[in-house]
Amino acid sequence: MNARLRRIDFPTVLFPGVYMTVHVGEPLLPDLALLSPGDTFVLRPEGNPLLGCLCRLEFVQALVNGANYKMVGLQRVVFDNDGPWASNLVICPERNREHPEVFEHYRRLGGATSLFPGLPAVVGEMHGRAPAGIWMDLLAFHLPLSLPTRVWMLAQADVLQRARMLVHRLEKAPAPERERVYQN
Repeated sequence: MNARLRRIDFPTVLFPGVYMTVHVGEPLLPDLALLSPGDTFVLRPEGNPLLGCLCRLEFVQALVNGANYKMVGLQRVVFDNDGPWASNLVICPERNREHPEVFEHYRRLGGATSLFPGLPAVVGEMHGRAPAGIWMDLLAFHLPLSLPTRVWMLAQADVLQRARMLVHRLEKAPAPERERVYQN
């Protein structure tokens, strides 16, 4: 892995397999302005210097007041040091993708998404089409989860653990929270 891979701190969590477009004004996140479409970088949640998501910048749309950046998450990663550049980057491969309990949770989660009417249509459309781990990351990205919960989800390379947490989260969500529309 390239030791000069840039790390960018960001106020949210991006997961592998998930696309995110952000509008950035010129004075904010200047490291994004140094990237070109096709470049890879690590987006890490603010306050978590040793954890992140390897990303690729898909496109940049220049605007009068900044730019729109579309990126896609590629892989969970961890580091053994802090700093602006990724050295000793470790890719975290998914574990337990084929565990029978994962498929049961995947099925249950697909039905439970109707409890959150604010979820984008893509979450429902991708259920059954995307692998369980990627779909659960897509769901976690769009659910109204706290930043610490999102960070925990990003840190989990174990699909079974992510599935259990999401099922627990959906089963325990109070009705008003389920009705809230979450905007990323």
